[in-house]
This record gives sequence, structure tokens and C-alpha cells, in this order.
Amino acid sequence: MEIAAGVWLAGGVLMAAYSLAQYLVLRRRLREAAPYQGETYLADNLSTPFVMGVIAPKIYLPSDTPDAERRFIIAHERRHVRRGDPLWKLLGYGALCVHWFNPLVWLAFLLGGKDMEMSCDEAVINRLGEDIRADYSQALLRLATHKRLIAGMPLAFGEGDTRGRVRNMARWKRPKVWVSGICAVLCLVVLAACALNPRKTEEQQPTESPTLETNPTAGVIGVTFQDLHLTLPDGCTYEGFENHQPWDINRDNYEFTLKEGDTAIGGVRFFTVPKDISGADWLEELVFPEWGMENVGYSAGGDLTSGYTVEFFSDVPEGQPKTLLNRHNVYQWENRIYDVWFDEYAVSPEVENAILNTVSFGSGAVAIPSSLPIDPTKLPDDMGLKSGENGVILFVKDGETVGQIDTYDIPDSVENPYADFDWLAEAGVADVSDSSLILMAGSSLYGDWDLQAESDVIPGQPQTVKRWHTFFIADRKVYDVWFDLTKVSEGEYWNLMSLMTTGAPEETTAATQNQSGSAHWGETFLSDDGTVTFQADIYYDLTAPAEAGILSAPEMLAAVKREMQAGTMDGFGLDTKEMGYTDVECFVNLTDLVLETRKTDSGEEIPELIVMGTVIYRFSDGNTIGQELGIHELMALDARDGSFLSGYGRAS
Repeated sequence: MEIAAGVWLAGGVLMAAYSLAQYLVLRRRLREAAPYQGETYLADNLSTPFVMGVIAPKIYLPSDTPDAERRFIIAHERRHVRRGDPLWKLLGYGALCVHWFNPLVWLAFLLGGKDMEMSCDEAVINRLGEDIRADYSQALLRLATHKRLIAGMPLAFGEGDTRGRVRNMARWKRPKVWVSGICAVLCLVVLAACALNPRKTEEQQPTESPTLETNPTAGVIGVTFQDLHLTLPDGCTYEGFENHQPWDINRDNYEFTLKEGDTAIGGVRFFTVPKDISGADWLEELVFPEWGMENVGYSAGGDLTSGYTVEFFSDVPEGQPKTLLNRHNVYQWENRIYDVWFDEYAVSPEVENAILNTVSFGSGAVAIPSSLPIDPTKLPDDMGLKSGENGVILFVKDGETVGQIDTYDIPDSVENPYADFDWLAEAGVADVSDSSLILMAGSSLYGDWDLQAESDVIPGQPQTVKRWHTFFIADRKVYDVWFDLTKVSEGEYWNLMSLMTTGAPEETTAATQNQSGSAHWGETFLSDDGTVTFQADIYYDLTAPAEAGILSAPEMLAAVKREMQAGTMDGFGLDTKEMGYTDVECFVNLTDLVLETRKTDSGEEIPELIVMGTVIYRFSDGNTIGQELGIHELMALDARDGSFLSGYGRAS
């Protein structure tokens, strides 16, 4: 008994200590929060709004919360405060600390938190009007924490069952007094009838696709439905073309069935956008046959331009069969809505992805996956997109392909794709398993991983292979955005990645991102002590006038070379003697120059020249290994006189 009591006491103390530690860490992060309205504060380092405190609760919002969302988020949190929810949650957590071994207490705590959030959601909609539901749901999805906060506080706006809360708001209707009375009576009736076995009713099934005359076409390549183009893999066919002959471009809607063998796996449907659009749900009512069905829930994401994905599923109690799981991929092209949908219980992921990866519109138009975390349409005027084989997105400049976006499935054996990048070869990325290339991989400035694949040549010799990859992980897929740096400069590469991820070009003045009409600093030179080999590959505008008090571009390059030559191998990050290596080569690639303003400790603002590049060590103990130690900022110089300020190159 003493052992059991000790375990019980230790569990309770650990849970209380965990909650207290969370509270203290959060209080420390909120020291610099700025007052906003009354008891509401704004803070820079928050991911979701929440209520903090019990005696005098305060509301904290991320400082980047859009003004349009602040009104109903604050209303939601104030509802918590007026009802005393912070106190009730703290008391509930206290009970959980005492009864931590009881699964029913855990269930009560979690369901109580869920009910708190849903009740406040409904109160806000009831007060501010049903027309805010769409914006409210978007704010909830944007600020979702994707986890339950098992602690006494805070009460977070985005915690808990986000999908359930969105679904609850979609179904919510303003309560009426007479409805409440009827519900009370029904509760009594249900209690009286609990001993009876209710008659089973079949779940309403989605309307089946109409039976169309068969016109199967095996091994189809480039099937066209009006402006929609897609490719069907081997073994897949479509049916229904004869039913729509002759082809009438003025017809309001068409529908076709996609099959794999004799099994219907989905379909293609398209509609003319109504001229008299009215109401918020016109798209849903027009496109989705599942819309409004009983016992059917849905989740949605994306937009009509790049792909609006809606998934309908059986929303039934645990233990009952789930018979519906349809995923619709909806696009708008000109005046038509196209819906490529699949029955997830009938289609394999390989077939579904093979079809969706080939979707394109118009003449050579590109279909961009809605889950792609970047916007590849944000490109300079001299570069465009083109659709390649199997849905590959190509980057084209002056009629030549200079890069592309490949999509791979993350292997099922990889539980955490962010932990390392060894699984990229298993996913199918060819450069990763090419032993003839030097590979340099590491964390990315813009994506999740960077990989540089280059031919193994002596520094200064031209590269025959120089591909730079940036990997983006989303929805158990990895998107490989890569460029051929024998066709674009490194400056162009960084500018392209900045445009597609942030919408803004890479900040730079000394070096230019465009080779056209620019001077090129391409030189190989050694450090003064002979331990480091430098390779400069920088384009710059020779005619750009220097700002007042700042060096001209040629003067900056001369200063960069002088300060780099003063560096040593140990100064660039590797103490070879301590590591026991005596045969080591160090290479530094200079790729870009960025001009910024830095404020010193005394408050003075000085112009700073940032030197960008990579550091590579090759050390030999029987094998040759390339190791990347730096990929971004190498050195900072004073742009007024070129003197060294900070960075690599100087041994401590």
C-alpha cells in the first residue's frame, strides 16, 4: 500500500509541477506584451490567442493577428472570462492531478475543455451573426495548435478538436425557446425508452453516378474534358463520353466516371459558373452531391485557383460502419468549375496521385497542387512555368528548362521526416543516390532541407552538374524544388526562392540576381596562409552608382577579397589539429553580397556588407568526403571602408 500511495503522490506532484512550469515559462514570454484594449494584450512570440490568469484574467493575442479577426477572437476569449472558465479549468486540472490514474477523469477533463470552446464559439456566432462563420472558421484553422493543452491554464483559442469545432459551427443554428422546450420533452421520452431496441435505419448513401453508356478507352494519354487535361494510368478508363454527344459548349454540366478495371474509383464533373450567383453556399450546392446529407461531415482547404480540396466522410458514432470517404479536387478555369473526385475506399493512393499530378488546363497551363507550400507563379518577368510529363512543373527561361518541381511520397517507414534527410534516396530523389556527385545537405533558409549536388571537379574548373534542391514537406509528400545552376546564377536561385516563399525578391544591392547586362566576378584565389581556396561566382552591376559614403561595387569586391584572404582554415570553422586530420582541404564558395543597415550597441546605424556563400571541407583518411559547414552568411564588412566586422575567417 505504501508503494501504491507513493506512486499516486508522485504522479500528482509531477502533473502539478508540469503545469506550473508551463505557466512560468509562458509568463516569462509575456513580459514584453503590449496593451491593446482593456484587458487585452498583444505579443510577438505567440502562435495562438489565449486567456491567462484566474483572479484578474487577461487576454493575449499574437501581434500579427489580422484586424478583421480580432473582433470575434476577443469576443470568444471574453466569453471565457465572463463565465469563469479559467477557474473551472484550473479546478478541473486539480481534480485530474488527484485522480490522474482514473481514465474517466481524463475523459471528463478533455470533454469539458471541448465543450467550453464549442460553447464560446456558439455564443460568439449568436452575438455577432451567422455571416462571420466562414471568417471565424478560417481564423480557427489558421491559429490551430493541433494539440490538446493538458494543463491548468491557459485557455487557448486554437486548442483542441479543430475539425469538430469547425463542423459544429457549420451546423449551428440560432436556438429558439420553443425548440428548447421540445428538446426537454424529448429527453424525458428518450430516458423512458432506453430499454427498448430502436429500429435500425440505413445511413443515407450518396447519390450514385448516373448509369452512362460505356465508351472505355484503355491506356489513354492526354484525355481532354473541355479545358481540363489529365492522363490516366495503365488499367484505368473513363465512361460516359457517348452520353454527351454531340459536344455542346453551352451545356451547364457534364459528368464522367473514372474506372480501374471494372471498379468505379471516381469521376470528372464540370459546371458552368452561374451568372446569378447568390448565397454563401452556391459552390457547395452546385458541385457536391454529398452536401446536406445526414451523417456526413466534411473538411476543406485551398482555393479555386490552385485547387480547392474537399473531403466528405461518414460522421457516425464509434463502432458504426463508415461507408463514405470521397475527396473532391475542385478547380476554376475561366467560367467553369471542374471537379476531379475519388472514392478513397475504391482508389489506391498511387493511382489517385498519378492522375492528379497530370491535371492541367488550357494550352500547356500548369496545375499547381494546393498543398504545395510555395507559390511558383511568383517569378521574374523573364521566367515562366510549363507542364512537364507526369505533372512535373518546369521552370522555363528563354525557352530552356532551368529547373522543376518534383513530387515524391514520403516512405511509410519514415515516422518523422524532419529528423534527418537520409530517407530522400528511398523516396526516389535521384541525385541523393548518385555516387559520382558531391552532396552537401543541411537545413534550409526557405524550406525544410537544402541539397547541393555538384560534379566532383577541381575548384576553378567548370561544373558539368550543379543542381541545388530545396525540399518542402507537406501532407506526407515532399516537394523537390530544384534549379540547374549551370543555367542560372546562384544569385538568381536565391532570388527565385525568396519570391516563391515570401513574395519579395532577395534583398541585395552589391550583387545582382540577373546575369543580363552585368559584370561577373569569377575568380579562384588562395588565403594568405595558403590553407583556404576561394571560388567567387558573383554577378554585379558595374554601372550602379554608389550611395553616399558607401563603397562602389568594384571597391566592395576588392574589400571582400582582401578580408577573405586574411582568413585561415581554423577561422572558417574547423580545428583540424584537434580532430586529428593532417590532410585537409578547405574550399569557400562566394555566391552573393547583401547590403544591410546594422545598429551598433551605441545606437549608431552603419551600412553593412554581408558576404554569402558556402564552406566545404574535404579531408582524407582513405576516403574523400565533402562536408558543408555553412550555407548563408560568411562575413560582415563595414560598407563604408570594407573593414572586417564579424563572421568566419578569423580564428578565435
